[in-house]
Amino acid sequence: MDFEWSFRQTWRSDVRDVNFVCADEVLSQQFHHFMKFEFSESVSEAVSTTSRQDKQALNTYEDSARLVDGHYQIAIPWKCHSPDLPNNEPKEFATIADVQIHHFSDASEVDYGAVSYLRFIDTDSRVHCSFVMSKTRLDPLKSLSVPRLELTAATLAVKLKKMLRKELEVPINRSVFWTDSTSVLRYIENKDKRFHTFVSNRLTMIHDGSTPDQWRYVDSTRNPSNAASRGLSAKALLESDSWRSGPEFLWQDESSWQTPPTRQENISDDDPEIKREVRVHTVELDKSMETVEKLLCSFSSWDKLRKSVVYILRFKEQGALQVRPNQESVFANKWKSYC
Repeated sequence: MDFEWSFRQTWRSDVRDVNFVCADEVLSQQFHHFMKFEFSESVSEAVSTTSRQDKQALNTYEDSARLVDGHYQIAIPWKCHSPDLPNNEPKEFATIADVQIHHFSDASEVDYGAVSYLRFIDTDSRVHCSFVMSKTRLDPLKSLSVPRLELTAATLAVKLKKMLRKELEVPINRSVFWTDSTSVLRYIENKDKRFHTFVSNRLTMIHDGSTPDQWRYVDSTRNPSNAASRGLSAKALLESDSWRSGPEFLWQDESSWQTPPTRQENISDDDPEIKREVRVHTVELDKSMETVEKLLCSFSSWDKLRKSVVYILRFKEQGALQVRPNQESVFANKWKSYC
């Protein structure tokens, strides 16, 4: 007789039903024989290498198996706690009312990175946050300033947002970007300054994928992307709740989120990323000054005009009335040669 069975899964319960083709006494004996053959010998052979969690799981299997209404029920033991569902929706969660995705970015002298989290809010105002993905990149070989590295990390966060929006099937209502660099926030909010090419190109990418009101400030000590930019040991990473589930403030009401520190509304003109303004001045001649206007229009070369004016001023100082007739004619000839 063939032994046929399958699991019928129910996410809202820790118990799984095992459905049999027929549940008679012979099948029951076959099932117990199967359990004894599959588990008893293997457990006795590997008892010295079985972990505490595995022992607890096997005990749960043995103690919970029972026949109920022609179906065997076996409890499924979780090692520590009930894990999240594959779609990141937590168990015992009411109807989801809002879905947000939060992107954190940070940079260091070695590399830069970004990390994203989903934030669910149900109809009972309960909050659940879940890690989605992260990306890190090594800094360029050419040394860059810290504001430029932070801006590059912010660009990476925008790229993550575009990709996740495309790939996730979860309807996302809102995207929020977090950075611990006030310089980046000033650059993004700027409306009147012009930047050098490096900064300008990255700001264009940021503005194409986000708006200034989506960007917020987070203190460096509470920025989970620090782990991506500065690195963590394996032990510290496993113990980091902030990395797996997002910073603590994301689990709280939005009114308690950190506000940015006081900063200048406008970027300082001394900022090295600002393009220097080139000013062009124009002069409008007064039409009442006919003599000066005629003088300016009489020369096509600035050098000739300058020499002529100097000669006139010298002539004025010497006194034109005291010049002898022959000298006066010499001056007249020289004046004509300049004109």
